Amino acid sequence: VTQAYTYDEWQELVFDFSSQASATIFDRIVVQFNSENNYESVIAFIDDFKLTDDNSAPAALPFDDFEGNGNITWDSATTGSMTAGMGINFSTVTNTFSGGINTSANVGRYEDTGAEAYANMSFDEDTNFNLTYNHVVRLKVYVPTPTTAHTAPAQLAVKLQDGSSAQPWVGQAEIVQQYNYDQWQELVFDFNAQASATNFNRVLLQFNGEGNNEGVLAYIDDVKLTNDDSAPAATVTSTTATSTTSTSTTSTSTTALPYDDFQGGGNITWNSATSGSNDAGFGVNFSTVSNTYAGGINSSSKVGRYEDTGAQYANMNFDYGQKFDLSTNHFVRVKVYVPTPTTAHTAPAQLGIKLQDSSNGQPWTTQVEVTQAYTYDEWQELVFDFS
Repeated sequence: VTQAYTYDEWQELVFDFSSQASATIFDRIVVQFNSENNYESVIAFIDDFKLTDDNSAPAALPFDDFEGNGNITWDSATTGSMTAGMGINFSTVTNTFSGGINTSANVGRYEDTGAEAYANMSFDEDTNFNLTYNHVVRLKVYVPTPTTAHTAPAQLAVKLQDGSSAQPWVGQAEIVQQYNYDQWQELVFDFNAQASATNFNRVLLQFNGEGNNEGVLAYIDDVKLTNDDSAPAATVTSTTATSTTSTSTTSTSTTALPYDDFQGGGNITWNSATSGSNDAGFGVNFSTVSNTYAGGINSSSKVGRYEDTGAQYANMNFDYGQKFDLSTNHFVRVKVYVPTPTTAHTAPAQLGIKLQDSSNGQPWTTQVEVTQAYTYDEWQELVFDFS
């Protein structure tokens, strides 16, 4: 069994030999980095090696998607040890604002009733953060327009603290990001300046700052500590002007960046043999199906099924309708699961993502391409960087 790893960070790998459960001949375990038939030298470090019946997911960095997959224990007035006055009423609720960059079923509801000027909520980890490699906090937020006018800025502060300290706010690190009302947006807090710090084990969230008693209702989702410092998922705003003989008006439309979660919330129109204008020979049979491989990093109910029946240049694509702004949004991210082929393949196990100019009669002549290798029989996320 093989598992892919990433460089420069500790990660837990789990190797499941359940398919050999009835075997009785094995008495040796072999560990081999970087595969056979190569002469590339490897230095690697391993720890906590064991044969076990524990088939749980690998140890992971803190995250919470509020779908039951997270590993964060929140401390608020309703979920932990914080007092009702100092804490935040917090619960998991249905995502009633589903749309845009967040169509997940459930989200976290953060309610500051205004009773305390320093209300916040937080979570602690058992071990201190290794900020050398994982120094970014990412989350999605939705804040409805307050029913009464606020004087405090519309902002979220994320703070790193030493949870073992009697005064954890002393020596804390804080980053503040502004948000807009009435839309899902992703906020990214990069603590790279604290990369050498080794005393933080707490992440604290505080909407609308300290020293005020204005109530705040906010929703959060997909909270995670990560090494992903890419630009946040965003919207693209375009302004068009129209005029008549007597008046001139300006209208603003917002087009979300392309995405498809195959749960009905996406904005991509795929072009394939079965879903667009590509002919059956050149295209790919593509459809939305149930996720029969749910587990690991992908437990969603629906996925896209890509079937290349053997045409030499088969592919599928989508057009955005306007030119991409790659100065800020130059990553393509996708989760893939590829079952082991029933017949041996000689072509490499890889996915190519290509950017093309759809107005060019021969769009492949000016394309740019990034390829990523994948492994069979597991969900994995591939990241394509066009910076």
